[in-house]
Amino acid sequence: MPGLAIQRCPRKTSDVTSRRRSILRRVAISFGGRAGAAVAQAFLLALLARSLGVDDFGTYAVTYATCMFGFGVLDYGLTVRALAARGIEDVRGLFGALAIFKAAAFLLAMVVVAIILSTGLVASGPPQLLLFVSVLSAAGDAFGNTSLVIQQGERRTWSATGWQLIRRLLALIPFAFGLTLTTAFACLAILGISGVVIFFVLAIRRAGRPTPLMSILRANHSSFLVGLGPNIAQLDSAALGATAGAQVAGLYGASTRLAAPMNLVVVSMMQVAVPEMAGDTDPNRRAQIFRASRRTALGLAAAFLLGSPLAPVITEIMLGDQFGEAAPIVGGVMVAAGFIAISQAYLGWFNATHIPKSVGYSMLCSAVLRVIACATIGAIWGPWGLALVLPVTAVLTLTALHIIWLRTRSTMA
Repeated sequence: MPGLAIQRCPRKTSDVTSRRRSILRRVAISFGGRAGAAVAQAFLLALLARSLGVDDFGTYAVTYATCMFGFGVLDYGLTVRALAARGIEDVRGLFGALAIFKAAAFLLAMVVVAIILSTGLVASGPPQLLLFVSVLSAAGDAFGNTSLVIQQGERRTWSATGWQLIRRLLALIPFAFGLTLTTAFACLAILGISGVVIFFVLAIRRAGRPTPLMSILRANHSSFLVGLGPNIAQLDSAALGATAGAQVAGLYGASTRLAAPMNLVVVSMMQVAVPEMAGDTDPNRRAQIFRASRRTALGLAAAFLLGSPLAPVITEIMLGDQFGEAAPIVGGVMVAAGFIAISQAYLGWFNATHIPKSVGYSMLCSAVLRVIACATIGAIWGPWGLALVLPVTAVLTLTALHIIWLRTRSTMA
């Protein structure tokens, strides 16, 4: 027996090492794909802005943001559940319901567009076409993100990141024929059609008899609230513009856009870690993955905190001299990004195990608090007030998630 024990140890160690290498490799692939897609997206936005002009680009941006909020609400947390599909018993029923929910959301969006166009609220010609392709591109991105999550949940990282990057690169092709309104419309149409088609191909191939509606509503209540929080938080710029004016809102909006590249590492990591935790029945290995994710997030938080004094330099490099007053906000964004990274590790744990209702309510309250605080404090103290709002709300969110984790971890391991 002792000899048998000695023989098993190297195999166990080898399995653990192999698994760690697999996870790290998939995180690297996911990060590389997301980084490439982010670069392509930056080029797309720059070319779209030049092709559409200020007014038309503003119409596109408002339409896109509104649709993304609507698609996020109508998703009802199903995309969040899809990432942890390996831990769900009726996974074919989940994909069946996801396909129906997305189809209903897409049809609703098209009906709303048709009503708007038929009532003459939008001038005929290019403005109407711009509205249509803007809605279509938002649908493509919303559905494309779900496609990415589905494949990440199945640990098909190469395919997930590959399709994401291909969509962005295909959308760049029309600009080879010039920076015109026509090429901009073609770009948005490609983004929309490709995202919608890829999603339905993936979902229908995996779909079975849809999970009953009432079961979906009960099971996804907490997931819905977790996803609703970030959607509501996107309204902070609009609320700030209504109270503090366009200039402060512009400084804030430009600063918060810098949070996206800061989140690349932790988002890439969690889209790999969540399926691993969800599909592992060993509570010890599941806890090890979570602790490793949290340590990585803590390292990122420390890096962002130490780098925050460089906010004025980063602001000048990334945004230009005209956004110099945004430096305090950029510093707040960097500090907040660190706390948000740690919160993402906790949310990954909950997504992979079970999402208590208190998590959903915490995320919702945090988002509402952020919007209200931005609208009030930003109007009173301007950029320096906003520099405090972001880290404070991020700390409150992290504190709530940590407390919930401490209270529930023994029952969800």
